[in-house]
Amino acid sequence: MLAAPSTSMEVMQQTKRITGTVKDATGMEVIGANVIVKGTTNGVITDLDGKFSLRSEEHTSELQ
Repeated sequence: MLAAPSTSMEVMQQTKRITGTVKDATGMEVIGANVIVKGTTNGVITDLDGKFSLRSEEHTSELQ
């Protein structure tokens, strides 16, 4: 009797890093702004310079 070896497959999603700066209408950096990947709960808050950085799935690109 021959037995097939046991295998497992792990699927890893491709992610990308999104970075930027949130500014108001006058060009001033916005501290503590929420930046969210649209349609998800993945989000961050901007730092003291209005900057943010987050990871998202490769096919997702719209922020709100």
